[in-house]
Amino acid sequence: MADSPKDLDRTTHDQVTNLLGANHARSLLLILRGLVASLAGYADGSLVGPDGLASIHRLKSEAGLMGFARLSAACGAFDDVDAGHGPAESAIPELRSAIASVLLITDELTGPDDGGQATR
Repeated sequence: MADSPKDLDRTTHDQVTNLLGANHARSLLLILRGLVASLAGYADGSLVGPDGLASIHRLKSEAGLMGFARLSAACGAFDDVDAGHGPAESAIPELRSAIASVLLITDELTGPDDGGQATR
């Protein structure tokens, strides 16, 4: 869809990296990746539960800050769920698709999460 936000807005990401420095930006990416990976493991019903919604709302801001426009927009579809409304029918599949994309992109930007283990 032509109107869809980019998975990664490189200009925004580069601006944040320049402002914070490469090491701090990488640390924030790893934190973001951890939150995204955690949400990837949630069942659909858990995504709209209190913990899932809190994580989604947090992720919306962090994703936008780091240049992950599509993920931030996908999280925005859950803004009204707190008011007792369910998300649109396409919200969960779009969130899952954006999450999968961000996991791939963050792996490329930072290397895969080794869970604290040395690589190779």
